[in-house]
Amino acid sequence: MSAKHSLTRALTELTRSFRSRDGQRPRPLDLFLLEGTAPETARTVVEEVIREVAPDAASADIDLISDLPWPSDAQAALTAIAGATGAREGETAVALDLTDERQREWFITLVPHTISAEI
Repeated sequence: MSAKHSLTRALTELTRSFRSRDGQRPRPLDLFLLEGTAPETARTVVEEVIREVAPDAASADIDLISDLPWPSDAQAALTAIAGATGAREGETAVALDLTDERQREWFITLVPHTISAEI
C-alpha cells in the first residue's frame, strides 16, 4: 500500500465522525500541520480533509497571513487572489468560492502556510 493511499485511508477514517449528519451542523475539526511537513504531504492532507469533511462546501475564509515567508507556489496563489478578489497579503477572512476550481486550488495551496482557514 502506498504512503499516499495509507494517508488517505487514515484521514477518511479520522474525519468520518466530523461530517454533517441528518442536516445537523458538523463538529469542528481543527487541523494542525507540523512545521517541516513535506509540501506534498500537506497538500494531500488538505485535499483529503476537504473531500471527506466538506465535499459540498461552497465557500471558505482564509487569512492571507503566514508566520513564515510564503513559498513560491503560495506567492502565485496570493497574486491570483489579489487579481480575482482585490484582497492583499495581510488581510483576514478573505472569502473564496470553493465551487470555482481555481479558487479551490488557491485555498488548498495556501492552507498549509496560513495562520488560519475555515470551511
